Amino acid sequence: MTLKVISLPVIIIAGFFFPLVGMFEAAGNPTFSTGPTAENALAADQQLAMALQNNDTLGIVRMLDKDWAVITSHGDIAEGLDVFPSGIRTGRRMLDAQEISEPRVRLFGNVAVITSKVRIVVRGIPGEFNERQTDTWLWKNGAWKCILTQESDLKDGNQVKSMGHYWFAMFSKGSNWGQDSTTTAKLFQEHIHYIIGQRETGKIITGGAFLDKVTWIGFEIYSCKTSEEVEKITKADPAVSSKIFSYEIHPWATLKGEVKFQ
Repeated sequence: MTLKVISLPVIIIAGFFFPLVGMFEAAGNPTFSTGPTAENALAADQQLAMALQNNDTLGIVRMLDKDWAVITSHGDIAEGLDVFPSGIRTGRRMLDAQEISEPRVRLFGNVAVITSKVRIVVRGIPGEFNERQTDTWLWKNGAWKCILTQESDLKDGNQVKSMGHYWFAMFSKGSNWGQDSTTTAKLFQEHIHYIIGQRETGKIITGGAFLDKVTWIGFEIYSCKTSEEVEKITKADPAVSSKIFSYEIHPWATLKGEVKFQ
């Protein structure tokens, strides 16, 4: 067993990468002539971090084993090569920053275990996520493949910033509600299509209708940085612009992990 602690300053993965050792193929996978070492395992780990930072779906898939899985900081398990790419495509896991520091590399023959401190900023979510992350790598056919990722929240002062900050848009009947039932029905369908489109971008994460409709017709929860952005999206809703709906916007915060949106 070889234990190697590599002390480096914070590595900011921001669109470029300097390999520590060996050469990288044009296709993206790191290959080395020396066999598995602590240095080239760390180089592979950093290339995966770069792909995640750049929201590079192909680069992510190239670095993962087909049986890769992740254990999240909440204990959930997700498996398969499309976990991160699907989150990027829907906007739920588009990153603005990913910084890694304090890497510790343990080499066990053709298996490497790398533990690092990770700071992640997810696009559209105020604050940051601070974690201790462990990646397990397997040497296969002259290259490293990540087979398991495990995340653990860091309970330091910065973690308070990782609370989920969202916005509620509460809809009620507008001044033109019910004046023309045919037009109202048409605009309601346009409203549904508009909301679906915003959910696909990650700006709206969930919502629904209140069945009693006494005061509120329904609500949507937005994942946006500012109230101005929420206001702009809401005003563009066909049901709002036509005054079928009126609305109120309220900021909302909850402890990270209290509510899980699928």
